[in-house]
Amino acid sequence: MAKKNNQKLKALCLVDILKKYTDEDHGLTMPEILEKLEARGISAERKSIYEDFDLLRTYGFDIGSFHRNGYRYNLQSRDFDIAELKMLVDAVQSSKFITPNKTRLLVEKISHLASDYQAKELQRNIKVANQIKSENERILYTVDTIHAAINSDSAITFNYFEWTPRGKKVAKHNGELYYTSPWALIWDDEYYYLAAYEEKSGLIKHFRVDKMQNASITGKKRNGYKVFRENLKSEDYSRKFFGMYHGEEEYVTLRCDDSLAGVIYDRFGKGVAVTLTDEGFFDVSVSIKVSNIFFGWVTNFGNKIKITAPQNVVDNYRKHIESITEIYK
Repeated sequence: MAKKNNQKLKALCLVDILKKYTDEDHGLTMPEILEKLEARGISAERKSIYEDFDLLRTYGFDIGSFHRNGYRYNLQSRDFDIAELKMLVDAVQSSKFITPNKTRLLVEKISHLASDYQAKELQRNIKVANQIKSENERILYTVDTIHAAINSDSAITFNYFEWTPRGKKVAKHNGELYYTSPWALIWDDEYYYLAAYEEKSGLIKHFRVDKMQNASITGKKRNGYKVFRENLKSEDYSRKFFGMYHGEEEYVTLRCDDSLAGVIYDRFGKGVAVTLTDEGFFDVSVSIKVSNIFFGWVTNFGNKIKITAPQNVVDNYRKHIESITEIYK
C-alpha cells in the first residue's frame, strides 16, 4: 500500500534524484534511476519515467541525456551554475559579519543547490587576509528585524555594546535601550550599518549592526524622514562617510597622483568631477562627511593625495597630523 501511495510523489522524487546525483557532466542510467526510486519506496517502469520526464520538461526542468558507458539522463542546467555558487560561498566565507557557525551552515545550504559532485568543489576554505569573523550569532536575525521595521514603518529599540581593552562586551548607555527610527541598511567596509533617526539629537546616526542586541519592533511610527531625505541627496550616500563616522559635510577638493585614479573611482564612483593637470596629478571634488577616519584615509596615500580646499578642512587636517607627530616627540 505504501508503494502505491508513493506513486503520487514519483515526479518530485525524480527531481530530487536528478538534482542530487546529476549535473551537466554526470548522469544516471535508467536502471540506476529505478534503483534509487525503489530505495525511496517507489516502484516504476521505464515508460512511466519517460512520461514523467516529458511532464517535468514541460514544467521547465532542463532534463537531457547523453551516451557514456550507457545511456544516461541528467539535469543539464540549474538556477545557479557552479561558478555562481562558488562566488556565493566565497562571499559568505570572507564576510566579517557572519559568524563561523553561521558560515558553516550557510555553505552547507548553498551546497544543496548543487549536485553531490559539484558540492565537493564548494567545500573549500578560502584564505582571507586578516580575516576577523563576528561573534554575534543573531546578526542575521537583527538584519531581518530591521528590514521588517522599515517595511512596516516602525521604530525599533535595541541595546548597543562596545569592547573593553580586556575583550569584554559592555553595554553602552548603562544598558538602556536605544530608541530610533530605522531608514536604511548600509553595507560599508565589510560591515552592515543601520542609518537611523535619533529623536534626542535630531540627527541621522549610524550603528554597526553586529554590535546591536535585542532588536525589537515597537509598532510606533517612524520619525525623521525629512532629515534622512536631506542626507540622502544623491545615490552616493555611503560614499560621503568613512567607516560611517559622523562629521560636517564638506565639498572637498583633492589633488591626486595619476596612479590613484583607480582608487578614486573605486571609492567615489565614475561620476566624480575630475580636472586633469599637467603635473602628473588630477583634481577631484567630492562631498564628504569630514572625520578623523577620512583624514586617516588621506594619510594612507602619503604625498600622493593632498587636500587643497576648503581651507578650514586643510587647517583641520594639518592639526590632525600635528597631534599625531606630537606623541612621537
